[in-house]
Amino acid sequence: MELSTHLSRLRKLRRLTQSSVAEFLSKRGPKTYTFKTVSQWETGVSEPSVEVFLLLCQLYEVRDIQTEFGMTVIYRSAPQVRSLNSLGNERVGEYKNLLLRDPQFCDIPIEKSRVIRLYDLPVSAGHGVFLDGSDYEEYETSEKIAEDADFAVRIQGDSMTPRFADGQVIFIEKTETLEPGEIGIFTLNGEALCKKLGRGELISLNSRYSPIDIGEYDSLFALGRVLG
Repeated sequence: MELSTHLSRLRKLRRLTQSSVAEFLSKRGPKTYTFKTVSQWETGVSEPSVEVFLLLCQLYEVRDIQTEFGMTVIYRSAPQVRSLNSLGNERVGEYKNLLLRDPQFCDIPIEKSRVIRLYDLPVSAGHGVFLDGSDYEEYETSEKIAEDADFAVRIQGDSMTPRFADGQVIFIEKTETLEPGEIGIFTLNGEALCKKLGRGELISLNSRYSPIDIGEYDSLFALGRVLG
């Protein structure tokens, strides 16, 4: 299977948009990327650099590059490796995976993984569903942002795009106080929402959604602040 097909499949498996992938890479990679760049990788027009490829593997939660891709796709453009046959490339891939596990040989710091509570019931970025505090799974992540998080939730809906995509896991710091302009998890009249706090309203990042006014008799509580 071609690298482009693998990348497209992994992104869709994680229910991420090309724009959200580009945003992730722009924050952590060597330059700014757009959805067009991601599209070119997924259609075979171009290929990501080794550094960006490893960031994509991090985002798509690829634990074993050799097993997932079945070939050393990130090395095939290197002149010294291009002439190797399939067996030679397989050996290079195995050696590469060994080196990736040792910080002595990595320019990109190896991040320690952490297990955090990921709640099964998604926080809706559209209409809102209640976040059940007892229904969760153990979620392993190596994202540095998760170090300050108390729990994680999975977004549902598109009202918080382009920053947060449908199906994306976001990390939350518990707090009952947020300032206007901050994005948090709120319960409004018993419904859980991921929104930006305004002055007397909850705001979606997607302009297709109107702000939700907070009335005098509405019950609003903050569950936490969205990190990142």
